[in-house]
Amino acid sequence: MAIQQRVTFILPTDGQNIIYLRTTTHAEVQQQEINAAFGIKPDLIGKRKTIVNGKKSVVPTDSS
Repeated sequence: MAIQQRVTFILPTDGQNIIYLRTTTHAEVQQQEINAAFGIKPDLIGKRKTIVNGKKSVVPTDSS
């Protein structure tokens, strides 16, 4: 059984911004069964989009 991981994609923009997209990999069938048995959501943390500007601090936004 492989491990479910959290991954970050780093996307530079044409301006001075950098976009960080953070998500969780898909669970394998065995992991899904274990999660279901314990009532655990497969992606507890959820997706996160963060935009960083060269002159500002981190600004988190919902990606819903």
